[in-house]
Amino acid sequence: MRTCSSSSSPGEIASGVTGLSTENASLAKSTTGLLVVVVDTQVTGIRLVHARLACPEVVQQENFKAANALVKQISMLAAAQGGPMRKVAGYFAEAIARRIYCHCPRPSDRTALDSPALDDLLHVHFYKSCPNLKFAHFTANQAILEAFASCRRVHVIDFGLRQGMQWPTLALRPGEPLSFHLTGIGPPQADHSNALQQVGWKLAVLAKNIGIEFHFRGFVAASLANLEPPDAAQTGERQ
Repeated sequence: MRTCSSSSSPGEIASGVTGLSTENASLAKSTTGLLVVVVDTQVTGIRLVHARLACPEVVQQENFKAANALVKQISMLAAAQGGPMRKVAGYFAEAIARRIYCHCPRPSDRTALDSPALDDLLHVHFYKSCPNLKFAHFTANQAILEAFASCRRVHVIDFGLRQGMQWPTLALRPGEPLSFHLTGIGPPQADHSNALQQVGWKLAVLAKNIGIEFHFRGFVAASLANLEPPDAAQTGERQ
């Protein structure tokens, strides 16, 4: 869809994220630092061993917050391993998770291995390791680039926004700087975190670094039927 330029809506931050509070900004920054996937199996293997050695110690000290973080780290590092190492690490993480939540029960029945944060980390690892998803994004971006070859301003509505990993490629197209407006629609998170705003923050930081105008709006909805017409009209653009 083609768009024309317009001023930002009142709650919108130019080259930034709409309605991002200071608390969410700090959380997004910290999340940005955590979303680093190491694919060197030797390095991840060493880190995996250290994490496994540290985990029983913090459990014995009843530092369950640190133990939970280590379980998530072990699960993430194990995803980069193969063969017996991966299986052993997976069983170890599951056993420690059961030990943790035996002493420190949680309100849900989900295991630590099913947490939204871990799911996002594994999705990033899958994206970096598997060429199929990258090819799909490349094909879609190429179609968008051809459709907007002569346009400086682009507005994309992503109906299933997760990590937004395909959009930096579009924003880095050759030619004059692009004004990129992204509206992301995604499902609510089990832990009630504002994942869309965190994605918007990361993209805003990238946009600032490469010198393009960027605006983001995120709408949380379990299905498109839950979106009200005024919500879609708040983008501040005529389509």
